[in-house]
Amino acid sequence: MKKTNNSQDASDHIVTTLSLRRRLGSSGVVSLFVAFFLIAILLIQWQRTRLMDKLIESAAVASAKCLINALASIRTVYTEDVVKVASEHGIDVT
Repeated sequence: MKKTNNSQDASDHIVTTLSLRRRLGSSGVVSLFVAFFLIAILLIQWQRTRLMDKLIESAAVASAKCLINALASIRTVYTEDVVKVASEHGIDVT
């Protein structure tokens, strides 16, 4: 009777394994799916990195433009207020 039980357990295991293989497909299909999934993740990461680089570059350019405008304003104020007053007092400012 034990032998019948063992053979029954073995056949149940084979049936379970076969049904699992049918549900998952052949191992080649699963490997192909995993490969495509990994490639997709790599492409998404590459695109994200590229976009982040562009964002950092555009932020740096925008900051530089703001600094240029601020320096131009400071130069204008300095020229109008400081140089003008100094010149009126006889101080040569260049």
